[in-house]
Amino acid sequence: MDFLRWPILVIFIFCLSTLGVKKVEGKQIYVAIDGTDDARGTLEQPFASLHRAITEIRQIHQSQPKTGVTIIIGNGIYPIRQPLTLAAEVSGTPNSVCGPITG
Repeated sequence: MDFLRWPILVIFIFCLSTLGVKKVEGKQIYVAIDGTDDARGTLEQPFASLHRAITEIRQIHQSQPKTGVTIIIGNGIYPIRQPLTLAAEVSGTPNSVCGPITG
């Protein structure tokens, strides 16, 4: 019966690893320390700043108000030279992966 333990263990670990994982829907905007704010905000061409990502969300919502947007931030230190304002129109909804940004 030892031959049954490993497949069961693998299935169990897989199930545990997927708990709490929610599929990201809508548009994704990427920010990376080696990006540039003149880029497209994609994985291959990320933005350099959170300010640029927020501006992009506002532009998306002007033409597609119901589109969900997720900002994916790469590892690193991002200097903030001016206040980062997250107004209601960019803060998400209760159905978002992380919910709305509050605080």
